Amino acid sequence: VRTLDESADLPSVSDGEIWNAEWLLAQRLRNSGRSGEALARIGRLLDSGRAGGLRGRLLWLKAVILRENADYEGSEKVCSEILSLKNLSPEVAAGAMLVRASCLESLGKTGGENGAFAVYERLRREYPSTGAAQISYINQARAEAAAGRYAEARRLCVALTEKYPESPFAYSALFDAAR
Repeated sequence: VRTLDESADLPSVSDGEIWNAEWLLAQRLRNSGRSGEALARIGRLLDSGRAGGLRGRLLWLKAVILRENADYEGSEKVCSEILSLKNLSPEVAAGAMLVRASCLESLGKTGGENGAFAVYERLRREYPSTGAAQISYINQARAEAAAGRYAEARRLCVALTEKYPESPFAYSALFDAAR
């Protein structure tokens, strides 16, 4: 870990390389039941000012870990912070929207203009070329089906397969639509 910290200060180490290393370390910590340590490390990186161009990604990782730990309100708050940042990559913004919508679902907030379904729709409208947009169809369809709105769930599954016929999620969507 110390080597990783020291490498982050070297000018020859790119943000992408730092992100990959931090991601792998966070994965190992999470997989070994040490999510708290991963969150603490992310917090230190964010507080140190070294995060720079990695701020959005690190916050996204924090939001994912909080969601995994069932801290849906905390995760949703972090996602809102991410979405307030300037110059986010489409993937980070879309990923934050997907995590936010998932948290809103878990909190039982699916409807209305600030609910999960509205966030999914905005995600698909603003970032249609991202994987998160494709996943949003599946997530919303499953939530609609769980609420007994099978026709809407089916419509979303079919829409996914029509809009993204080569999507790795198309088969799953067709299977769900057929049920």
